Amino acid sequence: MITELSQDMTAEQYHAYPAVSNSRLSDFIEDPRLYHYKWLSGKYKPKSQRYFDLGTAVHEKLLLNKTSWLVVPPKVLGKNGSKNTKAYREWSAEFSDYMQLTVEEHQTVMSCCEAVYQNPTATELLRLKGDPELPMTADYMGCECKCRFDKLCYTPNGAVILDVKTTGKSSTASSFVKSVTSYGYHRQAAIYKTIAELNEMEVLEFIFLVVSTSEPFTVDLFSLDAEFIDIGLQEVDAAITELIKRTQNNDWSGRGAGSIVSLSPPGYLKYKGDYQV
Repeated sequence: MITELSQDMTAEQYHAYPAVSNSRLSDFIEDPRLYHYKWLSGKYKPKSQRYFDLGTAVHEKLLLNKTSWLVVPPKVLGKNGSKNTKAYREWSAEFSDYMQLTVEEHQTVMSCCEAVYQNPTATELLRLKGDPELPMTADYMGCECKCRFDKLCYTPNGAVILDVKTTGKSSTASSFVKSVTSYGYHRQAAIYKTIAELNEMEVLEFIFLVVSTSEPFTVDLFSLDAEFIDIGLQEVDAAITELIKRTQNNDWSGRGAGSIVSLSPPGYLKYKGDYQV
């Protein structure tokens, strides 16, 4: 059992620390049954997801200036770079404790980072004095809440929270708004900002640094206005209130459990014919 947070802890140790986080709240908002299974039942065994490796590697290089991953030797791969070979399986098993990137993935990571370094505003933020991958907790609404800042930057006027996101394609303002609402980034900004402020920090801004992992490796910087963050905090408050009640009652049933839920067609399907030429 992890008893305290440390900047030296691994991502796995941080996730195991028993406090309410944005990702746990997102699971709870999606379905209390999912939350219970993943975080309380002891049955959940997270699987390695390779598509996270590119993002993890980009984070590591940009925020820690580290390249601790291993590049898969081409000689252990089959034709056209196939991993379906005995040599690759043996090599991968030998170095299973390391993140493993192909030559192409390694080149993608370096291209992403180079694109960021060519953006003067992004470079200025990365060069600010601060703590990368800093975990922090605070008591909020009677719950111990936690977060792990990608980088908590310090300026003479206050703190700036920098969060690095990778995306498979270029981000426009409108497309990133969809990502914010889909993945709960507004709740992330709200709870991170709240935890910092409860630790007596004045937060000037929460900034997303978004870099595409496909050509032309675009780099964009976004912040959420006060109204967006307020909505995020309202959702956090509502989720924590329900979570506390369900914890007290040991109730992890689904919302609407025991009843038949009637579904209505979404607007895009209902009015689909209206837009056909």
